[in-house]
Amino acid sequence: MADFNQTTIIGRLGQDPEMKTTESGIKWARLSVAVSKTWKDKSGTKKEKTYWYPVVAYDKRAEYIVNNAKKGSVVFVQGEMGYNEKENVKYWALTANNIQIISGYKEKDSGGSHAGNDEGDGFIPET
Repeated sequence: MADFNQTTIIGRLGQDPEMKTTESGIKWARLSVAVSKTWKDKSGTKKEKTYWYPVVAYDKRAEYIVNNAKKGSVVFVQGEMGYNEKENVKYWALTANNIQIISGYKEKDSGGSHAGNDEGDGFIPET
C-alpha cells in the first residue's frame, strides 16, 4: 500500500531556527511556521487567521535551515505529518522531507542576500 501522508506548507518562520542534537548525536531543528489566511466577512470587514505548524528537520535539512534562514523567512516545507508522545503528552509535527527558503536568507560573510544555498537552488531533495 502506498504512503499518502504528504503535507505541503508555505509560511513564515516565527523565530530563528535553532540546532539541537539528540543523545545519540543526530542533529535536528524545530521550526515554527506561520501560515495566514485572510478574507472579508459578510459586512466587508477584513479578517485574518494564522495557523502555526510545528516542523522538525533532521541532519542536512536542519543544518541548511539553521545556517540560512531567520525569523520572518518565507519557507516551503513538504513532509509527513505525525504524532509523538513525550511524558504522556501527544504532540504533532511536520517532519520535513523537502525544505526550501523562498525569501529572507541570512546574509553571508561576503555581504548581500543569498538567492539559494551553496548546493544549488535551495531545495534539499528527499533522502
